[in-house]
Amino acid sequence: MNWILMVLEKAEKDIEFNGVHMLVYRLEDEAVSTLELLDEITAIEGTPITEAEEIRSYVQTLNVGDTVTFTVNRNNKETTATSKVYEKEGNKLLGVNVLEKPDFKVTPEVKVESKDGEVGSSGGFMTALAIYDKLLE
Repeated sequence: MNWILMVLEKAEKDIEFNGVHMLVYRLEDEAVSTLELLDEITAIEGTPITEAEEIRSYVQTLNVGDTVTFTVNRNNKETTATSKVYEKEGNKLLGVNVLEKPDFKVTPEVKVESKDGEVGSSGGFMTALAIYDKLLE
């Protein structure tokens, strides 16, 4: 769960939720893939998806060496990319890490700026607490 979204809900702010963007944020060394960092995955084998878990579940139905085709938004253009299934420690993988980024608008508008090093789960949590504190003032 996105910490900021959770804090806004707790503060009882009006939130317009518009879905989730699935962004590629890391490609493992073992990955054989044409996906690129920050590609937004919108479909797998032509079927629209809304959660990263759908990718993980689908991969488990495949065989090692199978190729998965994704529909992605890359630089504001729709294109396709592929990844090959491989096995590591008994798990079928693509070697692609996906971040689920919620798309929402809140009233009142909240603007969050951060510096390098202020990201990750701990940074997100601390930012959320600071926002919550300000919203309750």
